[in-house]
Amino acid sequence: MFSQIKLNNGERVLISIAANEIKIYKVVLGGLVPSKTIWSFPDLFKFLDLIQKNNYFGHPLDVLVKKVKDLDSIVQVQEELSSFVASLESNQKKDFYDPLKDESLKDKPFTRNLLLRTIKFIQDTDRDLKKRMPGIVLEDTEIDKTLEKLTITSTVTVANEITRNSLSSNIDPIILNSTTDKKIPIVVAFSLFCLIALKTLLKEEHIETDLKKLEEHQLSIFLLIEKTLERAQLVVEGQKLFQSTTAKDDPKVLEWYNNLVSLISGYILAYGDSKKEQVAMEGIKTLFSVFERAWE
Repeated sequence: MFSQIKLNNGERVLISIAANEIKIYKVVLGGLVPSKTIWSFPDLFKFLDLIQKNNYFGHPLDVLVKKVKDLDSIVQVQEELSSFVASLESNQKKDFYDPLKDESLKDKPFTRNLLLRTIKFIQDTDRDLKKRMPGIVLEDTEIDKTLEKLTITSTVTVANEITRNSLSSNIDPIILNSTTDKKIPIVVAFSLFCLIALKTLLKEEHIETDLKKLEEHQLSIFLLIEKTLERAQLVVEGQKLFQSTTAKDDPKVLEWYNNLVSLISGYILAYGDSKKEQVAMEGIKTLFSVFERAWE
């Protein structure tokens, strides 16, 4: 995926995201030919992690376009992006938020377990990547530094985890092939139900989250690997399916959703007890199957 931008002095640059890296090229011959790389970031997922932990929500390409589109020259692009990344990395060097040390969470077991589950997920993912790529030096993913930020990250991360575990194929929903898999709208809609269920349970413990920011973050994940028109249309279709389902005053839908909230609550509160987690997840899988059959 890419975006070409004409700078204020007439120079043109091409922002390209491919093969898990980000590169910006100088473009010549009226925007027809990329000539040389003027800036790059070697790891797309590391960049995504950096921007999200600094409250930039949306696709990395969109974030970079906003940073570059009003600049005057290639030199300014290089300076601005180098400064931008340095600022992102500097913010990550601060001590991360530790839910076990937060006295305010003593009476909030759901919130505490949700955050602890996310921290473990991040640490396990880092460990797995290092095992699979032993010849590459990989930095550990930094943990969010405030309750607010970690809550947003946790809600989206766990909604995605539950959705993935609910699929019979156990394939990460963000890599479902939009050209062949028409299940994406159903998966997107179900992930949003999981997101709202988590938000509802957090609110019961007086932890408020920004619904718009959560939905934007969740939907952007489905476009991370493949940001094509067809993919975007399927994601929007899933969002509309979620909205139309919630708009109906249907007792069966309400009963289904209440069961989902109850099972997700049980799944999170069972953190550390694999048998109880499995029982709750089997129930969630059943609810996904019911939802899938209703909309196939």
